[in-house]
Amino acid sequence: MTIVVTGVVVAVAASLVLPITARHAGRRLPPAALVPLLTATALTAAACLGFMLCALALAVAARENPLAATGHWSPTILRHLLPVPTALGLTAGIIVGVLAGSAAWRVLTTSRALLHAEHLARNLPPQGSTVIDDEIPDAYTLAGIQGRIVITTAMLRALRPEEQRVLYAHEHSHLRHRHHLYLQLTRIAATANPLLRPLVAIVRHGIERWADEDAVRAVGNRRTVAAAIARAGLARARAQRTNAATPRLALGGADHGTADRVAALLATPSQPHPRIAFAMMGLLLVALLTSLATTALTVHTTFERAEQHTLISTH
Repeated sequence: MTIVVTGVVVAVAASLVLPITARHAGRRLPPAALVPLLTATALTAAACLGFMLCALALAVAARENPLAATGHWSPTILRHLLPVPTALGLTAGIIVGVLAGSAAWRVLTTSRALLHAEHLARNLPPQGSTVIDDEIPDAYTLAGIQGRIVITTAMLRALRPEEQRVLYAHEHSHLRHRHHLYLQLTRIAATANPLLRPLVAIVRHGIERWADEDAVRAVGNRRTVAAAIARAGLARARAQRTNAATPRLALGGADHGTADRVAALLATPSQPHPRIAFAMMGLLLVALLTSLATTALTVHTTFERAEQHTLISTH
């Protein structure tokens, strides 16, 4: 097995293990640390797999005469030092092309949605939160450069005054920490590397838990926060909204993982073990980056030798 093929295997294995590791890390890290760590690791895993697949495809394509002549590479040296089966290289090229195209489309659609959300936010009053008259209980944070918090009058009527404070604190957390960026970056990584798709739900849940804990710090009572989340979730469920008008790039915690979040708030806070979690995630990152560096060095050295062989042969 060549270094390039080994690199692909490592990237795939790490991508499969990452969601499992993320679930364990979620029980040991506070959400404010977990979400950025998972997002960065997901982007790294997606980039590594893309690079490995490109290297695999290049190892085959570069030894064909048209491309070999353009780069002045010796096909004989490339076949000897990077003995990648032609079918494997072609398959890698097709896969990386499809994944790169899908990721580019995701970036484009997300950018358009972000611009649309910013346009909507600019049409709202300049203050950070806006209450709109609507009979459907809803609350969400509209993404954008500045962003806005949107809450309906029906949602406010469904909550007690202290629970309304929880709602505002929760949504302000989304706005202040730009939670939508973590979620969208993770979605882009999962599009570029479909093995990472389970991470999207984990990051989404982590974002809501992050905002919940910020709300706890704001009101000082975990039971009040839990009650507010449960009541808001019930209000949304009873409304049975069928024609949701919530903008695409918006975060709303009223109907996302309500039961799990309430249980987490009411449970006795466990002693975090950040060292174990960071060690688990760190090992994955080290494996990915080491494999990436080794593959890049091997490919670079091989192509240099192939070029030198061609130059010596022509002289």
